[in-house]
Amino acid sequence: MTVCRHLKCFLLLIALSGSGFLLVGCGGLAPPSPRPLVIPPPPAPAPVPSVAPMSPEQAPAPEIPVPDPPPQVADSVAVAPVMVQLVAPQLAEEIVRYAISEEQKVSRRLAYHQQKGEAWRKLDLQLTDLVPFQLRPVQWDACLGQLETLIADHHRTGELLRSLQFGDFSLWAQAASALISAQRADLDFVNANCQATYDLVALTVAARLDSFEATVAEQLAAVALHHAREGRATEAIESLSRLRALDPARKPAAAWLRQLSVALVRAGAKEQALHLLAEHGAADAAPGDPGGLGRLQADLLLISGNRAEALNRYEALDLRYAAMASEREWVTAQLRLLRGDGATDREELELFLAIMRDVILFDGQSMPPRLNEHLRRLENLDPLGMLTYRARAMVAEVADQAEQWLRQQVAEVTGLLAQNQLAEALARLEVILLKPLAPAQVEKIQALQVTVEGKQREEKERRRQQQRQDLALQWEEANRLLGLRNFAEAITIFSHLLATEYGEKARSRIEDATFEIVTEIRREAALLMSRARSSLDHGRARELAAESWRLLRQIIVQYPDSGIVPRVRDNLRSVEAFLESLEPGLVEYLHQESSGVPENPEKLPAN
Repeated sequence: MTVCRHLKCFLLLIALSGSGFLLVGCGGLAPPSPRPLVIPPPPAPAPVPSVAPMSPEQAPAPEIPVPDPPPQVADSVAVAPVMVQLVAPQLAEEIVRYAISEEQKVSRRLAYHQQKGEAWRKLDLQLTDLVPFQLRPVQWDACLGQLETLIADHHRTGELLRSLQFGDFSLWAQAASALISAQRADLDFVNANCQATYDLVALTVAARLDSFEATVAEQLAAVALHHAREGRATEAIESLSRLRALDPARKPAAAWLRQLSVALVRAGAKEQALHLLAEHGAADAAPGDPGGLGRLQADLLLISGNRAEALNRYEALDLRYAAMASEREWVTAQLRLLRGDGATDREELELFLAIMRDVILFDGQSMPPRLNEHLRRLENLDPLGMLTYRARAMVAEVADQAEQWLRQQVAEVTGLLAQNQLAEALARLEVILLKPLAPAQVEKIQALQVTVEGKQREEKERRRQQQRQDLALQWEEANRLLGLRNFAEAITIFSHLLATEYGEKARSRIEDATFEIVTEIRREAALLMSRARSSLDHGRARELAAESWRLLRQIIVQYPDSGIVPRVRDNLRSVEAFLESLEPGLVEYLHQESSGVPENPEKLPAN
């Protein structure tokens, strides 16, 4: 017998003898009709089943159609299931039939995602090998992780559905929950637009494979050159050995061979560079190759101190370049130098060789730091000498290339400036200034830097003005809503302004709006309670009083900082006393209802 049953005979007496209740509030709107109260209400069905074990008669069952997988992995539009309302099967036989049907759909979906996963993992390996980590699309790893989770969810769901088929009905709730999770993961994967990311990466990998001609040999060649340029001569030689073992008959491109040889010299592996040039027949290079490998080999021999071998190389080149005036002129001059045809001071020769070394190792960007110094010293020794004349020509050629590089950099920075990419433009200028530039070049770059910084300041001021305008518009809109008594939306906008220059004024407006909201809610609660006290119907009085209690609790929970809360608490105690006089235990039930976790529905008051 419930508590309510004990009190039925006293219903009229309790309704008439309830203590008085007065709520004071500013004038306002008439309260809306209270919503009916049914105590205790049955637990509302959750959209996602509880993971606690349930009997087949109690548990809800998802009826979620899963489409068949598409025939190809890289579809342009992914197919995802549609989630619908859960309907609980009532018989064990229904559960088994349902589990069989859903397990078949999940298995097909799992096979589809596993096939897609294999394609993604294969592409991920290619992406890792061919594309630097910092150039990987930002969404790639997230999508790959989502796909792995998706496969795991479908696999787990299939296992649980198979267990249901063999009568383990205690797993019904877990299976239903897993099915919902798998469907949600499916939808999340589609909504993340991962197929577009896959297509982008596939195009990127294909482009990289094309650039390397999809051969391991060319990848090894690129790796060897990279190691040499980074100063890792040992690793470069190891990569070169692997390249030879892979394709002994392969003849490397002359441009690559020259780049690798120069990079090895920079890395301190001059002997290995000479061996590489000799191994690939540098002396037999085609006459049409300007500044070819044969000349590079002979020049390296000369600056290494191997004058006899250098003489042999230049003589061989002399025969090959007989029809080429420019190359022949260089080779002839080198032969004259080595044969001692003209008197040459030792210091002059050392300076000339130092200039040759700087020219050979020139990176195509900035002038070598000591190149002009060596030239000035040589000019001081013999301003009209042949070596000085040749050195001037070499330095002038290097200076022209460096100037061309600088003009190209300035043009690119100017383009970034035109596109308003100011941060990138400034970063490029800072990198350029790290180079050993001439004073006039430094002045030119610094002037451009000042221009970019000025544009940055202008852009910053423009954004600041725009932000102030936006804040002013928000302030006006919030006040407009406040005037229309649309307090909730006004408070939302005022809250966004708290961290701005409108902060103090916004806080004051929030307090005003909150007071108005609380006053209206409190007024509604007072009207409901007044109707409850005057009602002769026990059930109706209980419904009205309970709704009044909910409104007062809403004020305390949602607006705890309101100055009116202490009076609301007094009102709440009065309402609770009235509710307890109607039906002991009713207040406890309402507290449990508001927290969403009733302890035991069987012990709650009945109608």
